[in-house]
Amino acid sequence: MLYNILILLESPFMKRYLLSLFLIFICSDAFAFSFEDVASMAQSLSKAAYMDRNDPLPKELAEMDYDAHRSIRYIREKSPWYNQGLPYEVQFFHLGSLFKKPVLVYEIDNNEVKPLTYDSLAFRLGDEALFPFKNLGYAGFRLHNKLNRNDYFDELVSFLGASYFRALGKVLCSILPEYPVLTNL
Repeated sequence: MLYNILILLESPFMKRYLLSLFLIFICSDAFAFSFEDVASMAQSLSKAAYMDRNDPLPKELAEMDYDAHRSIRYIREKSPWYNQGLPYEVQFFHLGSLFKKPVLVYEIDNNEVKPLTYDSLAFRLGDEALFPFKNLGYAGFRLHNKLNRNDYFDELVSFLGASYFRALGKVLCSILPEYPVLTNL
């Protein structure tokens, strides 16, 4: 039975279906746009030629090795949803190492779609403040929710770079390896 589920999750149709369900789940209370709007935008983007709209990363980030990049931590208290009484908190991933292209991240607030802008002061490199880069953008984000305890926000889902997707559950680990570069989340 588990083997059949794993085979099913490997199919391109199922991957798209699960991603669609996730988008519906995230956007279900939002009225700024509909699921049809998202599908139409995705279809238009899929037909257009890819255009690289980003400047190269600063050398310190571009040449950073994987372990050094993993030591960049988002400061939870800098989250736009921190301590707001919301069921979710958002944390961002910093560009660097393998993740050289920013993704645009938006928030729906009062039926208005607004970009979540990059803030270098929201990151630390180990115990040190991260050099104050300007307007880099984010490599991705993760949502946290009080899944297991009322006093702790567990990671629920992560999107990072071109194709990394991780969600709660033992089967749903990195299910989007063949998708093109994601540029709008």
